[in-house]
Amino acid sequence: MTPAILAWGACGRQRWLWMRPPPTSDPRSPEVSCQVKGNKRQNRYWDSHAMSNSATEIANLLYRYSELFDSGALKETAALFRQARIKVRYSDEPIDDAGLLEVWNTYVMIYPCGTPRTKHLVTNPIIEIDEEAGTATARSYYTVYQVTDDLPLQLIASGRYHDRFERADAGWHFVYRDYSLLDFTGDISAHLKVPLNIQAELQA
Repeated sequence: MTPAILAWGACGRQRWLWMRPPPTSDPRSPEVSCQVKGNKRQNRYWDSHAMSNSATEIANLLYRYSELFDSGALKETAALFRQARIKVRYSDEPIDDAGLLEVWNTYVMIYPCGTPRTKHLVTNPIIEIDEEAGTATARSYYTVYQVTDDLPLQLIASGRYHDRFERADAGWHFVYRDYSLLDFTGDISAHLKVPLNIQAELQA
């Protein structure tokens, strides 16, 4: 039976006030059910919020690579892979950031403006994140445009990046990149110092 108390109302009239029963721990009760549902909604919110932040941070790493490379900051670009290993076309073993910088310094033409006169567009990123493990993968396309005093603006290369990432205290970072997935080339004579018969290899 629900308890009640006797109280004084308006004009001195007495009335009974029925007391609301205390909350129950029965999971079938409306109060507990609403609380459980609220907690689940809150957990889903924070999980999706964390994944959204991670996806943005990882996408920014992909875009930061293009920004640094196209500005001619090859040393800073290679530093993005300080904790990574990189698969390249002309080596059976993956290389580190120092090896990657050596490759760029050997092959990439830098113009008097201090840049390679390129624009790397990274598109279609498919980012898959395991928040609990602190790991992620990304597959993306890249398209490279170039223009020089002698070369009109044109597409010179297109391919794919397959990347792996891990999360540390400082945030997400590269741990692996497959740098060998070049699919198409145009006129790369104004981009590379050393001629490479890449097109013949792609058609082989």
